[in-house]
Amino acid sequence: MANSSLSAADRFRFLAGVALSDGVLSPGEAQLLLSFANRLGLSRHYAGDLLIAIREGQALIDLPAGAGSDELFEDLVQMVFADGRASATEIRYVQALAESCGYPPQRVRDLVSDAMT
Repeated sequence: MANSSLSAADRFRFLAGVALSDGVLSPGEAQLLLSFANRLGLSRHYAGDLLIAIREGQALIDLPAGAGSDELFEDLVQMVFADGRASATEIRYVQALAESCGYPPQRVRDLVSDAMT
């Protein structure tokens, strides 16, 4: 389930932020976001409201120091590849999140590499 240091809504914000970091929400990303929202216990309506706010630049937040976990970053990398490709912008966004919370950069590179194979 969700990392205990992040609320379900905050976790969804990071996942949606990655999906939107390249300016496009693909059908694969939208479907995966719905799946994550369900897993996190967020209603489809609430998740949609968060997504709209993120698109408008109103709901993005910084990842707190120490909030990174393997589970969170595995989900973030899964979101990067949800549309079958990974844009450089999306990968940089995940790397920046990792840097901001102290998550090991090499671990992000490993997760991205694993997802590519």
